[in-house]
Amino acid sequence: MKDAPEDKVPDYIYGYTLMSDITVRDIQKKEQQRYRSKSFDTFGPVGPVIVVKDKIYDPQNLNLKSYINGEIRQNENTSDMIFSVYKIISYISRCITLEARDLMLQYHDLESNNPDYVNSG
Repeated sequence: MKDAPEDKVPDYIYGYTLMSDITVRDIQKKEQQRYRSKSFDTFGPVGPVIVVKDKIYDPQNLNLKSYINGEIRQNENTSDMIFSVYKIISYISRCITLEARDLMLQYHDLESNNPDYVNSG
């Protein structure tokens, strides 16, 4: 897909899934680049399922919740995104050719004013 207008983007989408962006915060604080703090084995797990697009009525109206230790940390809706799902994909298709099986990830940070992190153990 190259140079896709927003209204044609849904024709190219197979489905939707989730990905967890994992970061080692102590490494991230010490180094200017995020590469190493996000690149350990098993970081960035995807799935385990793909929901085909026909099962998602409106990707711009999905509730997203994240929990840490049973406590809700994120309770958002895709309608709160600055740019729509289709607008983002259309924009990226102007820069690069998107191929079948490409994953596109929209990042959303947990509450930045909350200092709690997931700890080992």
